Amino acid sequence: MGRFVGLSVNNQRGKGSGGGGSILSNEAFTRATGITTNSSNNVTSVILGENRYESILYNAVGLVTGYNEIIGSDEKGWALTYDSKNLVDTITEVDTFPTYAVTASASAVDEGSTVSFTVTTTKVADGTTLYWKVSSVDDFSPSSGSFTINSNTGTFDCTPSEDSTTEGTETFMVDIFVDAGFTQGVGSSPSVTINDTSEGSNMGGHVFHAGDWNTQATYSWTVPGGVTAISVVCVGGGGAGETNHDGASGGGGGLAYKNGIAVTPGSTVTVKVGAGGFATSWGVTDSPNGQDSYIQYGGTVYARANGGVGGDGNQSDGWYNNSNSFPNTNSDGGGQGGSGYHQGGSRQSGGGCGGYNGGGGSNSGRCGNPGYSGQQGQAGQNGGGGGACSNNGASQGYSAGGGGTGVYGEGTNGAKGDANNNGSNEGVNDFCGGGGSTAYNTGLRGYSNESSNSEWASGTNLGNNYDRNSQMNQHGQGGGTTPDGGFPGGGAGGANGSSPAGWGGNGIVRIIWGQVSGVNRSFPSTNVDRTDQYDATVTEGVEGVQRQY
Repeated sequence: MGRFVGLSVNNQRGKGSGGGGSILSNEAFTRATGITTNSSNNVTSVILGENRYESILYNAVGLVTGYNEIIGSDEKGWALTYDSKNLVDTITEVDTFPTYAVTASASAVDEGSTVSFTVTTTKVADGTTLYWKVSSVDDFSPSSGSFTINSNTGTFDCTPSEDSTTEGTETFMVDIFVDAGFTQGVGSSPSVTINDTSEGSNMGGHVFHAGDWNTQATYSWTVPGGVTAISVVCVGGGGAGETNHDGASGGGGGLAYKNGIAVTPGSTVTVKVGAGGFATSWGVTDSPNGQDSYIQYGGTVYARANGGVGGDGNQSDGWYNNSNSFPNTNSDGGGQGGSGYHQGGSRQSGGGCGGYNGGGGSNSGRCGNPGYSGQQGQAGQNGGGGGACSNNGASQGYSAGGGGTGVYGEGTNGAKGDANNNGSNEGVNDFCGGGGSTAYNTGLRGYSNESSNSEWASGTNLGNNYDRNSQMNQHGQGGGTTPDGGFPGGGAGGANGSSPAGWGGNGIVRIIWGQVSGVNRSFPSTNVDRTDQYDATVTEGVEGVQRQY
């Protein structure tokens, strides 16, 4: 037997009389007329104008075993039985079945957040245990549970798992059962959307460059959607070399980092990036310091890395105090740049950029001039740049810049200039401080005053008009090229009567965010490689131009 389900039994009558005549047309049933299904796509309620069919029950093989029929104000319950061939055997009027209405506290929920469900019942005794199960079990832990009905109401919570897999937007439903085996479903929730918080910009990075020497660039960076925490590493600019005969050298810029800074998507982070110092005329005894780098958010400065001290011929003989290059302002770690040096009658080379954990000053990364000061330079520490070497009597490359420090995680220490300690340079770059933590054109070695203008510490010309021969003309001194500090943050070498002083390595700022396999990215070395090494679809943003390389 069967029953027509639609808005009307007949839309029109046949033209013939009695039982004969035309095939009669019935109005098609659509979801718009009021059909509700559960996660198994079984119909659980039907609304046909003023008529309703609710509490539709099913057996284990998906056959309807009962329902409530409401026609106007008349409500009846019907129970169905089947024979061995699963054909309807009996339809019996019974007391109306209990009802179960399920509502959700929200139509959408983020991964890792909670949505609450309320079940409102009729004809269910207080203390009755019901059971729930989500339709997409892989997205939840737990994916099922139980709750108790009291005063015809019960509640429970569901939390979609937060993962690092980009799945896109998904939906789920929750089905309600009267048995712990989840075989006798009695109600279902509306669909709820799961917002994939790992999607798109959840992992990324942004690099900010300084501009011309002796300046500090300012950027306003907008926090991407879905990003609630960032980590940052900052490097200050290297100090300038003195533009006098037997000129003093510049100290390396400091390095500082801070992890897990809480931010709000769409808010603004102010980024300051300090350039290296450079004396733009001859006879500058107190040469410019490098400029400072840091970020500011919500009125708080984080990871301040100050510039290295510029070469100062007015100082007493010895290394300068370069401790201010790492003031440790709201930082989780970092280090001072290696100190520059002044000594009457001898030209000096630059200190290396600071490392990721302590050091610098007159210890690691310091410059040296063993022939006159009696002191050797030192390699960098904890990934910092190496100090450069100088020698008045050297036939070539007697003044050089200190090494820079890379910003893609702590790596190997930058080597000191004159690594074999013989006081004689084997090639024009032997006295240059080596770059530390070298990666992606950061952490580069310094240059000497006889390094060729057509060679590049990065290995290639990046095309940004970096011309150390032209820079030499700023001083009005002929011969050689400027002994610049390595990028970023290396201190510059001092001048001689026939050759120029150097430009300290520019600073840099790099911001990163997100997780790799569920682990936060954090400096100095946890998942801080360039972002495309974890997700090839993501390219880190860049503001400004890398002026030195």
